[in-house]
Amino acid sequence: MDTQTGEKMPEQFGRCDREQNCGYHSKPERQSTDTFHRVKMLPPPPPTFMQPELMAASVAHGNSSTFARWMAERFGDELAAYAAKRYHLGASKHWQGANVFWQVDTNGNIRGGKIMQFDATGHRVKVPTNRVTWVHSVLKLEGYNLKQCFFGEHLLAERPSDPVGIVESEKTAIVASMYFPEMAWIATGGKYGCKWKNDANVHTVLSGRNVTLFPDLGAFNAWNEIATSIMSAKAVAVSNLLEKNATNNERKKGLDLADYLIKLDLKAFAVAEPKQPQRPAADKPLTKVKLFEQPDYTEPQSWEQDIEELEKYFSGITLPTHPIEIHPCGTITNIPLFIKSHFATVKANNGKRTYLPHLNRLQELKRVLEK
Repeated sequence: MDTQTGEKMPEQFGRCDREQNCGYHSKPERQSTDTFHRVKMLPPPPPTFMQPELMAASVAHGNSSTFARWMAERFGDELAAYAAKRYHLGASKHWQGANVFWQVDTNGNIRGGKIMQFDATGHRVKVPTNRVTWVHSVLKLEGYNLKQCFFGEHLLAERPSDPVGIVESEKTAIVASMYFPEMAWIATGGKYGCKWKNDANVHTVLSGRNVTLFPDLGAFNAWNEIATSIMSAKAVAVSNLLEKNATNNERKKGLDLADYLIKLDLKAFAVAEPKQPQRPAADKPLTKVKLFEQPDYTEPQSWEQDIEELEKYFSGITLPTHPIEIHPCGTITNIPLFIKSHFATVKANNGKRTYLPHLNRLQELKRVLEK
């Protein structure tokens, strides 16, 4: 904002959400009259979409990027290739070993591609300069109107009933999808990336979904505020796991969920297979990729008695109006909405293993309220 006139400034001016790590700050120039040089404010043009052939060519060489090679070394070729394919991970020649995080919306439109350079340890290259840019900028596409969406947003259309996890960085979304494949993981691309704080239209893709936010260290309060504005979702929880367990040094670095997950053994997060699984085909054995699909090999066990007891309990008490922390990983901001949405989910998917966490969260809330 122009502090002298109260006028909103053009969008090219501003400061990076992670300025402490990035250092980017674009300031408007002052004229001799000590007023800002302004660009005439016009209605925004419609978003520009990339040609699918451009993304396809980039994705075809995606495994050549340093980031892709790091994933293969850390998680194995098979799982890394699967994750890269799911998230349309591409490569760019703009910097040596650079990759492209393509943003594809729920309608399949390619909003843009963020080019980033990572080193061999899986960290972003920031010296001598922060290595981040956009495909349309590199190609010098005139008049390109970048209207961002969530990174990984296309997965929401493919997985309409799965719970959604939201993180800040694209890398974290991909890493988290390997450890918690039962959730659809998407990224904002910044604390307030893709303008998800102020643009309600960005939230429409979360309509009717159960959503959990996983803010970076130092962003909990900001994301907790955003959580209250996501009105289209069924229920929204904000994880405070990092805030409660981080050291002062980790807070200073602004670590995120991926920084902690990659220290853990991925095998410990795998769902154990039953002794006699019903294989899809005799000549097509199960592979590690099945970790992502989590098929139900056994007949569902009914939760009717548990559901009935929980409904009786919640209907017989006065529900609190303040946020409730049910475990170190999550806080419920809207108790009635949380209960309503979770009961709807467990009733519609009674006995299905994938949806057991919904029943467990209801039981956890009951235990907290009984204390």
